[in-house]
Amino acid sequence: MDKTLIIVGAGMSKSLGLPTTSDIYNTLKILLDEENYKSPSSLRQRLARIKEANVMFLDECAEKDFVMALSMLFDGNGARTTRDANECCEQSLSEYCSLYQKYFPSANIDALRHHLRYTFKQYSLTDLKAIMYSLKESSPVEKISLIKILTTINKAIESNIAIPTNEIFPDEKKETRQLYYCDRNKLDGALNTYKLLVYKLFKHLLRNMNTSLLSKYEDFFIDWQRIFQAFIHLMTWKNLFFERTISHPLRISHITGTLFYHFSG
Repeated sequence: MDKTLIIVGAGMSKSLGLPTTSDIYNTLKILLDEENYKSPSSLRQRLARIKEANVMFLDECAEKDFVMALSMLFDGNGARTTRDANECCEQSLSEYCSLYQKYFPSANIDALRHHLRYTFKQYSLTDLKAIMYSLKESSPVEKISLIKILTTINKAIESNIAIPTNEIFPDEKKETRQLYYCDRNKLDGALNTYKLLVYKLFKHLLRNMNTSLLSKYEDFFIDWQRIFQAFIHLMTWKNLFFERTISHPLRISHITGTLFYHFSG
């Protein structure tokens, strides 16, 4: 049986102004306060550092979006205890509902608030940050990569084990001696949070797309159209996964790494 392999790396869309895996990680580690986790900084301070580092263009609209979204996802916005983080979360939720009601006066705000609380259960920003911080602390010399973070989470999910990490809020007092456990449900939530953040990054980049790149986008998609037309008679999707750099496959939905498209006939 003949097979055709099409390899799509992150660099393929680099000329279109879209980020590579390295760009995504460099942005996320600032956004999630990896460097200052022992002394949390505010979201505005982190967004200012992203601008200074020039790793990703974020305008005022994008900044407001990230501040609102991360606050509602229990980031804490510089909080040092879960109580403070919860107060920040509730305040942001109320602000969002008020803003929604401003544009949709007849909306059922109680139903909206209930919907948002239910939706938040799919995400776990706390666990994504906890794993990122613990990997950094346990590997002070080794450079941590996005691939390593996602692979650590994925291996724990497949093995159905919890990951013990340090408590991410510096002043939080627990009987577990500052330990925080990321269980299966929380690990799924951590991956969902990663996908949400990457989606938002791409959304704002495309929203501010340079018009001078429009012709490149057109050429890019025309090339893909030609590829699919050439192999449409072979197209039975057998497998679609991410290339790995450290001995473990990652799921397609993680949006990073190298795509392998397998066509067989």
